[in-house]
Amino acid sequence: MAAADVLNKYWADSNGEIPLPVDATIIAERLGAEVFAGDLSQEDNDLSGFIYIPPSGPPQITINSTDHIHRRRFTCAHEVGHMLDVRGNQLREGGFVDRRDTMSSAGTDPREVFANAFAATLLMPSDEVEWLAEELDLYGLARRFRVSTDAMQNRLDTLGLRPLG
Repeated sequence: MAAADVLNKYWADSNGEIPLPVDATIIAERLGAEVFAGDLSQEDNDLSGFIYIPPSGPPQITINSTDHIHRRRFTCAHEVGHMLDVRGNQLREGGFVDRRDTMSSAGTDPREVFANAFAATLLMPSDEVEWLAEELDLYGLARRFRVSTDAMQNRLDTLGLRPLG
């Protein structure tokens, strides 16, 4: 399921509008996942979160509570991407675990590339970014979508947009 479809089905209001900022945790829960937060830095300083999809029962997303709020939001959206990735269905029989760390953004694993693109699209929907980029600068956009300026700049680059200013 594409991020735009998830937004329209699980986040849009009764008028079909996408309220901002998008809350990936609420979307994950509406999709049937359980979302937890905990101090994962004790296990691994590089770990932002992970998803466990058991052979039966709901998927479980755990987010590092010590990360910045923007990072936690992106990590949750990233893990929702894994949850919905078609390839993940093949892995469910024996259970599936994915860890979000700095290697996730390296762009070498197709599943990680998909999950990162899904997260960016979920948190920064293209129509809303295009519309607001005419009125706001990079920092204003990042604040409006509650993402880091790096994430917003990457999204703008992907969409071929330049913000105001």
